[in-house]
Amino acid sequence: MRARAEGTGIDKLRSSVSVNIHPSAFAGFTVGESSLTATMEKRLVSLEGKLELSGESFGLAAHGAAGENAFMLDNLNIQSSRGSLIARGVLGYGRSGPLDMVVNLASADLRLVSVFLPAVKIEGIVSSTGTLKGTMSSPAIAAELDVRNVAFSGLGADGISATIAIEGFRLPPDGTADVRVSGFRAGGTTFDRISARARNRNNSCSLELSAEKAPL
Repeated sequence: MRARAEGTGIDKLRSSVSVNIHPSAFAGFTVGESSLTATMEKRLVSLEGKLELSGESFGLAAHGAAGENAFMLDNLNIQSSRGSLIARGVLGYGRSGPLDMVVNLASADLRLVSVFLPAVKIEGIVSSTGTLKGTMSSPAIAAELDVRNVAFSGLGADGISATIAIEGFRLPPDGTADVRVSGFRAGGTTFDRISARARNRNNSCSLELSAEKAPL
């Protein structure tokens, strides 16, 4: 690791940290040759590098600026051969700090889950767009999800699409979720379509569920 810093106060600070990781085992993971470099010049921040984890290579790049009340993330980009995650927006400081984030997950292979959770074996391709708004103590999350060719623990589906809107941290959260499944398979039984609609407002919950099975 190499580090340097000069200047007094955030508006005059110039610093950088470089970390090189050689092949090793850490917390149950196999880490390959990896490197990360973080720099800060005045209020401008960047982080770039690559990470080899359990045979998978991830590229990382992030750039932004530290404001008085929030961090302005110009872009966060995580890339691998099995998909990408891109985000940008505003992350406030403290409970009342503002949130205004946009996140895009593009064609991510669900087999990546096994890199972080080896006991979980799941297949499929997922894409999603979402927003995170409100404040740090009371976030509002909205997302659209599309998954294709899903297989997990003997279950499968041709496709799953969902629209989700959630407010706050309490359980169950206030919000709505609409889920549609096509070509669902379980134990030799196939349903053409399954749909579910869940609602919760002030602990008043409702759930609607329907399924259509092809005639014999």
